[in-house]
Amino acid sequence: MTAPLSPSTASLVMLLLTLRRALGQAATPQERRGALNAFCQAAADLGYQVSVSETSSSAQASAPIPDLPGKWLTLSDPTAVTSPDTIDALLRLTLWQAPGPQLWLEQLQLYADVAGLLESISDPAELLAQAADALVQQFADYCVIYRAEDGAPLPLSVAHPDPEQAARLHAYLLRRPLVSTAPGSVRAVIQDRSDHRLTDLTPGQLRLAARDDEEYEFVRSLHFRSALQFALVYGDEVYGALTLARTERNFTAADQALGREVAARLAAALTQAELHARLRRSEAEHRLIFESLNDGVLLTTSSGEISTLNARAAQLLGLPEDAVGFKLTELPGTLQGAHGQPIHPALVLQVLGQQTPEATPLSGLARLTTPDGQVRWLQVRLRGLPREGGAARTLMTLTDVTGTYQLQAQLEHLSLHDAATGLPNRAHFLKLADQWAQSPGRTLCALRVLDMAPVLALHGEQGLRQYLYALASRLLSALPEGSVLGRVSEHVLAFVTERGAGLTELLGQLTQTLPAGEVALRPHLAAGQRLWSDDAPAALALADAEAAAEQAQQVGGPAVIVDRGQADRYQARVRLGRRLRDALERRQLSVHYQPVLDLKSGLLVGAEALARWTDEERGPVSPAEFIPLAEALGLMPSLTRLVLLRANRLASWASAQLGRPLRVAVNISAGELHAPEFAVRAERFLAAYPVAASQLEIEVTEQTLIQDLPRVGAMLRALQAGGLSVALDDFGTGFSSLAVLQQLPVNKLKLDRSFVQGLEDDPRQRVLTQAVIDLAGQLDITVVAEGVETAGQLQLLRTMRCDQVQGFYLSRPLNTQTFQARLHTWPQTMQALLDQS
Repeated sequence: MTAPLSPSTASLVMLLLTLRRALGQAATPQERRGALNAFCQAAADLGYQVSVSETSSSAQASAPIPDLPGKWLTLSDPTAVTSPDTIDALLRLTLWQAPGPQLWLEQLQLYADVAGLLESISDPAELLAQAADALVQQFADYCVIYRAEDGAPLPLSVAHPDPEQAARLHAYLLRRPLVSTAPGSVRAVIQDRSDHRLTDLTPGQLRLAARDDEEYEFVRSLHFRSALQFALVYGDEVYGALTLARTERNFTAADQALGREVAARLAAALTQAELHARLRRSEAEHRLIFESLNDGVLLTTSSGEISTLNARAAQLLGLPEDAVGFKLTELPGTLQGAHGQPIHPALVLQVLGQQTPEATPLSGLARLTTPDGQVRWLQVRLRGLPREGGAARTLMTLTDVTGTYQLQAQLEHLSLHDAATGLPNRAHFLKLADQWAQSPGRTLCALRVLDMAPVLALHGEQGLRQYLYALASRLLSALPEGSVLGRVSEHVLAFVTERGAGLTELLGQLTQTLPAGEVALRPHLAAGQRLWSDDAPAALALADAEAAAEQAQQVGGPAVIVDRGQADRYQARVRLGRRLRDALERRQLSVHYQPVLDLKSGLLVGAEALARWTDEERGPVSPAEFIPLAEALGLMPSLTRLVLLRANRLASWASAQLGRPLRVAVNISAGELHAPEFAVRAERFLAAYPVAASQLEIEVTEQTLIQDLPRVGAMLRALQAGGLSVALDDFGTGFSSLAVLQQLPVNKLKLDRSFVQGLEDDPRQRVLTQAVIDLAGQLDITVVAEGVETAGQLQLLRTMRCDQVQGFYLSRPLNTQTFQARLHTWPQTMQALLDQS
């Protein structure tokens, strides 16, 4: 877990800002040295060991920075090169090398700059202008600071990067004061002493908020996207309101928390600045009031008895304002150190008794729990004062840093958790998972949420967040106590548990109708499981589970990875699938053609188109591997279209060259043929390429047809009526071939190679083959014998009066160039083969 930025470092930032301003105002080397000495004293008040060398060429204020192990803070001789730029470099070093979320460091920079600005300006008008400019430079596009005059918001300062745009907005607000009291309006924020965040502002929302067309058109011209409204409250007084707006991005919850802190500082600074303007007669009195108003201040005796306190101290400690004589040991609340250790009254009195003017001031963070359970975080500083009448006294100052501490905790939480579900994010989940003890039953699972896009489209961002939160809550309740659950990516939830109920049962619980806000949704999930009994790192086990979930999405049903070897195979299949998708998109697959020859004439009468793929990493990939992968990934429509286009192009060219039709056959998979949209795609293709029907042939297997013979038969008849030829592939490998022939108007029957391979040795096989050829002839169906590999097989098929043949004995599949080159040579080739048989 990343260590939070300590109050000591935050205070150091403030000191550096003060030193930067002092060096910029110093006119002589003596004044610069004085500014450095003042800084060193203030650093010592924070607990740093400070030393200044008078003989060296450099003066150093050095101490190990608590948040920066091994780092030292070094300042050059003020008579030489020390400058505000030097301090800027040290400020960046302190901020950016301190541990903590980067978002927090960026916001602390803004907070420190604004806080330093507010502490350095006493003129109210200048303070308003400078604060507004600082906010638009680092935090917002528009800034408006209002003063509450009889409840009506009066715009005192308006800032925008374009001064003309700022003047335009200021003039409009003065001419047409804000009157709306709707929730989120400036008036409502002031009346309720609240803050409000608006995001993704739409023209419709602006129309509802505008009092008339003029106001609507003006506000719309400002292009607001998001806005923050804060009441400026100091003590019991409401100064006014602060409005911040952005035009291109939304304010986040963290931005709102930071803005609330800045608004609190601004309210205090504005109140103090106005008070300072009324108290110019006494600079010393002003300084005392100005410095004391921000903090609780009390004087105590060495025995811990309060001799003086201000209202702020009484408020912070839960004491009455007239608590003079009250003992610190009788505080109504419980005081603890920053790490929860109790601060005993005896220890407090001991520390107080040791405080003298010469003693190093003590500073620390304390947690005060009030009797009603509220928690305040206080920065406590103790300093001894000169004795009065022989009695030792101690000055105690209390700074309420609750908001800053909570903001830091919130930002740290956001850096480790998913905003929508509140679950640990990937980095935090892996850290928690690595802490899970290795055991035989340890399991890491990944759940892919498949319906995020439609939920977002139908129900918007808020509906999607509610859906994910409800799904995560149901999953958390379904898992055994002690399981670790996280959202590891936009679409994936993951968890570690002891192996309990199987994924199938868990999916059954999770996919029941889920109430999410005003709608009810049925989740669509894919689950992958890694049996994590080995010592694989959490990151590797999670990657395996995610690969299994991705595989489950492709094939349906949960997938389980048992060991590293299976994980490697899953990963390899997933990577191969991604490359296949990419190759299809870039049309990198090729098509080869195996000739089909007529046995009587020896002429080339057709060809079978066969897809081929050479992967950039693996080289040639077998169709037996990439065709099922394409089916699992839903890529067959793209693959089939690619083959159809190239087959149609070759058939057109070959038909023109031969002066007669030549059909090229394309295999149609079962998944393609039974897809509801196949008929529509086929009709669109034939409409786009009218000649294709007379040049192409589709090959289907009997196993494909019998799944839904009536529907598929009707669809093929419609395509056949348009001129497309239908071939029944692998005939004889199933149990219902004759029934298929009876119910379908098949143009061509392709004898499976199992028929052909047994012709020379098995008389029964010859009888069966002859019977099929005779039957097909009586039904006027062309017979093609596949897998012809020997001269004897070719001669027997010729004797049996088989119509057409194809196989390795005649030709292996050829690429397009080779097929075109041999187009006119097949009669001679066929005759030579017959002569050899």
